[in-house]
Amino acid sequence: WWDAALAELKALEDNGTFTVRERRTGDKPIGSRWVLRIKRKADGSIDRYKGRVVAKGYSQRPGFDFAETFAPTAKWSALRAILALAALEDMEVESVDISSAFLNGELDRDITMEVFAGLPEMRPALFPEDGTQQVLELNKALYRLKQSPRQWHQKLHSVMTEMGFTRVQCDNSIWMFKKDQSHIIVPVYVDDMTIVARTKAEVDWVKTELKKHFKLH
Repeated sequence: WWDAALAELKALEDNGTFTVRERRTGDKPIGSRWVLRIKRKADGSIDRYKGRVVAKGYSQRPGFDFAETFAPTAKWSALRAILALAALEDMEVESVDISSAFLNGELDRDITMEVFAGLPEMRPALFPEDGTQQVLELNKALYRLKQSPRQWHQKLHSVMTEMGFTRVQCDNSIWMFKKDQSHIIVPVYVDDMTIVARTKAEVDWVKTELKKHFKLH
């Protein structure tokens, strides 16, 4: 579990998720906690231990800590239609998972959070010996913040648009790319992406471009 916690902390630091600073008058930090899970393989054997730092989003104040929270996900009927099309047209299909997806979302509100358990032991240099109380100033979205799904979706949309994709109007979690003979469809369910393309080279191109912005699994 300690290794899992260190891996989670590295992901937070690599994404610049928070900054440790002294508590100021007027700060109203929300709580934080660890969520620990054992990820298992299909046969039931242990794949890996996973630790995740989450915010206690239930304590956020509407209008102060967040505004809009809606984020779309692809409809199951749309996913079935896309897979049926891929089968009929003999297209390439691959699945991609974005690691720590919500950490990529940019926050549009000033939010502080309580220091989560274990951080002072893992990064003692960040905490003064005089006992000054510290808080975490969040720079990026964190799991279980009210607005995290929405901020992640907006970040993903900006990346897909930069790559030349167009979002489908009737289902805002499906993106399409058309150029010459290329025809690529990418439905997304939160952080799980399905890439449907005519050739393996097109699938590889999408994954290469995504790797410039996100860590893929």
